[in-house]
Amino acid sequence: MKAFQCSLCEHLAMNDVDDTVFCEHGLQPMPHLRDKSDKEECLKVFKPLPKEKHWHEKFHWE
Repeated sequence: MKAFQCSLCEHLAMNDVDDTVFCEHGLQPMPHLRDKSDKEECLKVFKPLPKEKHWHEKFHWE
């Protein structure tokens, strides 16, 4: 599993108002928009979801 597969991270949440997703830690979920500090922080806080809790398909950038 890739550490940057945000669709499998427990810290990803959905914003129902504008139908977007965000990281609870304030990190940018898209790898091409992350700066180097976000990348390192993402690796530190990444927490994989259990298989039965996967709630959406992979994003186009994963």
